[in-house]
Amino acid sequence: MIIELFLLDELLLNLLIVRLAAALLSVRPPLYRQMGAALLSALTAALAAYLWPWLASVWARPLLLVLMALALPTRGVRGFVLAMGAVLFSTLVIGGAVFAVALLSGGGSSGGFIEGGITLRAAMISFALASFLPGAARRILRRRIKNETCVRVVVLHKGVLRSFVGIVDTGNTLAEPLSSLPVVVVRCRALEPYAKL
Repeated sequence: MIIELFLLDELLLNLLIVRLAAALLSVRPPLYRQMGAALLSALTAALAAYLWPWLASVWARPLLLVLMALALPTRGVRGFVLAMGAVLFSTLVIGGAVFAVALLSGGGSSGGFIEGGITLRAAMISFALASFLPGAARRILRRRIKNETCVRVVVLHKGVLRSFVGIVDTGNTLAEPLSSLPVVVVRCRALEPYAKL
């Protein structure tokens, strides 16, 4: 494979991996930081493929994981470990998608490597499919967060059933004095005359 195509392939896949990991962690690192980590990892992969084969060993893989995780903003050791986990998971997901497209387009595998070259069409399909993964992850996480921060409140007053959507606010410390349960603040003109302290 020509070195330019190898670097471009590695750079695009690494960038997709970083973007999926960022979506999973709900962070938005600057593009220059994502590109820097992806390029550094691609150059390391090129050195492993063409110059220093020991970089392709299992023992050198954590180095690539650390390089890719540096693209994500983190706080502390725990945050960096989470970033490395997100990068590892993203690598498995995107690598699996590319591998599936390669197998479906007539390739095979032997000894952990894909046999038969991945055609340009298969590579483009793989990149196109993988490019939708970060957006899908963001939508799934957004839906989960939205459902966790909303609560449905139903009030039956004088035979009339009223429904409200309450937002869970961690700064709201209001509580009902007898049960100490949290209070949802509701504004309803029909109920205003009955509100009493």
